[in-house]
Amino acid sequence: MPSCLGIYTDNNMVKYAKLTTDKIPGKYNIDAFGVKFYDNIQTTVNEITQEVGMGRGPIAVALSSEDYYNTKVFSNLKRKDIADLVTSEYKEVNRARGIPDSISELRFMIYKNLSEKDKAGVLCVSTTKTEIANFATLFENYRVASIEPLAISVKNLLENEGISEECAVVNIEDSTSITVFHASEIQYADKFSLGANEIITKLSEKYNSTAKAYEACKKVSAYFDSIYDTTDEETRDILDVIIPILYEIRQKVEEKLSPYDKGIKKIYITGIGAIINNIDLYFSEAFAEKECVILRPYFVDGNQSNSKDIIEVNSAIALALDGLGKMTKDFDFNVDAKKAANLTPFEEIARDFRLKERFENVKERISDISKKLNSPPGTSKKENVSKKRGKVKVDFDDGAPTETTITSIGDANVKNNQEVPPSVDFSGFGVLDLWLGRLTTLTVSALIIYSALSIVANKVIAEKKQVVETQIAQVDNAIKNAKDDSKYLDGLANNYVEITNKLSAIIAKINKQSKKTYDIPNFLSKLMFIMPVNVTVKTIDVQDTGAVTISAESGQYAQLGYLVSKIKLENALLNVDMEVQSVDSNIKIVIKGVLP
Repeated sequence: MPSCLGIYTDNNMVKYAKLTTDKIPGKYNIDAFGVKFYDNIQTTVNEITQEVGMGRGPIAVALSSEDYYNTKVFSNLKRKDIADLVTSEYKEVNRARGIPDSISELRFMIYKNLSEKDKAGVLCVSTTKTEIANFATLFENYRVASIEPLAISVKNLLENEGISEECAVVNIEDSTSITVFHASEIQYADKFSLGANEIITKLSEKYNSTAKAYEACKKVSAYFDSIYDTTDEETRDILDVIIPILYEIRQKVEEKLSPYDKGIKKIYITGIGAIINNIDLYFSEAFAEKECVILRPYFVDGNQSNSKDIIEVNSAIALALDGLGKMTKDFDFNVDAKKAANLTPFEEIARDFRLKERFENVKERISDISKKLNSPPGTSKKENVSKKRGKVKVDFDDGAPTETTITSIGDANVKNNQEVPPSVDFSGFGVLDLWLGRLTTLTVSALIIYSALSIVANKVIAEKKQVVETQIAQVDNAIKNAKDDSKYLDGLANNYVEITNKLSAIIAKINKQSKKTYDIPNFLSKLMFIMPVNVTVKTIDVQDTGAVTISAESGQYAQLGYLVSKIKLENALLNVDMEVQSVDSNIKIVIKGVLP
């Protein structure tokens, strides 16, 4: 049966899963899977392939630094026109961000737009040619089956029947990706840098180990639970790292999904984030009307004893499924980037100069060959340079034969600067002279060809030079206009600074006067919304300095711990501290902090 090894790497960690197709269509067997932490990625990949018995492949991997762009086009356009339009639009986006066209590799997919019938949706994904080259180097000894964005690959984990309605997949790995599906089609995909990397990095500083930081995430709960027992300082320290980051991730997910909020019925959570206990309940707080669940591969039985361990490597499983034929072909980056065929005017001029240089080299070589052929065999170098002398008979009109000396073949018709009749006997010259004549003809022909091509090359160079000069003039004009605009903007900026300074002074006075008036009601308003049901606030003391002391009690540590966490996350108070006063029928605590 066909098999494939999916490998996902991030933050000194490798997730891997070897899958084999089952006899039952649509089913797959997970032959091996796991998580490894590495110092050398190449060594670790080699170890994994040996352990799972993959030899040299096939291997499926994911992009690590891709970029997403979602847009819409008129649906009646041809695919070629859409391709040209999208490519041009995306290049403009990249230029605005300072990304040169030459370093990017772009793929896109057209899908049915649900909101506007006359338009089609287009999802673009790009990466750098450098990243593709790095993959080629890393896996040069293996057969790479696919390279696809992970946000696209996660679709493989969902059975088609499970995405008949609109749903979203939130993949919290090194970074966080979001993918929206409807009727098995991708409707939206995006990615932001905040993810589990922030959590792992901060916990690694505490444990001095990425592996220990990863295991620490598996021990805690993101939702109120008995684990919030304040006597467990280690757990509290872990939560103080995890909860604020998860809160920010959740806010960004809300923002990204807001345009699709009404249609989405279910939110799947996967990645490193899924190893944190009750993270699905934590997301349910923000998406109260939606079902939030941990994503489990559709062909994995939830009753399996190792199903939770399998979920940890969802990303690798999704990639392995790519290699087994489930890849979205539109986003195949498993090809080398082709060099653009079009040259800039400067490159064309350089090419033309190189052509001329080649003609000069040809001319020089013909000249060298001619010199060699003019030298008789067996003569020394000195003899070849000197002119050969000989005697020939010349018949004049008076019938008296006269001997004359000639210096070379070219001198045969000249004697003492006087013309000699053309009746010269060349019988003494042999085959060498015949070949010299032919060589002369060849040389003349080559020079004629060279001259013609030189004329053409010079013409092309002149044309390109004119184009460049025109462009330079345009740039100079643009620079002049920019300088004029800059002077105008500098004047406006100075006025703006003066106005903002005045406004800042006024605002400072207003804030100083209204701080006590508004800060306390704002704090109480926040406290009202985050207060758990089973917590009773006994007293709230606010000092003139802004220091706040809250006395509260509850029958459960979990509820009190949740209240403290929410005060921190919502920035209701700063420098929050908590102490337990007594434990009897109710647990009484004191929360101290400062108004923001």
